[in-house]
Amino acid sequence: MSKPKFTYFDMGGRAVACRICLFKAFGKDGWEDERLKDFATQQAMKAEGKFPLGSVPVLTLADGGEVCQSEAICRYAAKVAGLYPDDALAALEVDMVATSFMEVLGKCPQDPDNEKKKALREEYAAGWMLRAMTFLEKTYSKTDSAFLQNTLTMADLHLLMVVDMILLGQFDYVPATYMDQFPKLLAASTAVKAHDVVTAYLASYPN
Repeated sequence: MSKPKFTYFDMGGRAVACRICLFKAFGKDGWEDERLKDFATQQAMKAEGKFPLGSVPVLTLADGGEVCQSEAICRYAAKVAGLYPDDALAALEVDMVATSFMEVLGKCPQDPDNEKKKALREEYAAGWMLRAMTFLEKTYSKTDSAFLQNTLTMADLHLLMVVDMILLGQFDYVPATYMDQFPKLLAASTAVKAHDVVTAYLASYPN
């Protein structure tokens, strides 16, 4: 194998930040974006022992080694891409924000019954999610820049991931109007989406 391969479902979600960092690190043709079409495909590959922990995303390195855990993959790609700070304190803040956005996704309740799911999601949006998003709004409000560190980092890509999911109606039972109470996060999302790295990625890959 001559180039890295990123394996995840054919959707955005938690893969967005990873894919953009990989694109910036390796260019359009320097990595492979393997997209699994459905859950059954992933389960069949899991049964064959394809993934280290049985789940995706997985990054297969150029030497054939496999790495799992989306945050580890993203941080590695961000470092290669220059989207992760060298300064320890700045890196700490970037990690805190990125992890917080991932926690907003990770803690989001699920239920096979749509009515129960709706009730759980509404409770979540008014509870822990609101607390987290308020904290992130305050964190971004500390700077005059739209970006957390005055320049694009992987933290901003995590922001884009979550805000876009809400605005596009992909965060079930959390309406797009939910973001109206977070103007700084909305402004940051707009700036991130307009950044050259992101526009170049979106021109080359579906999100």
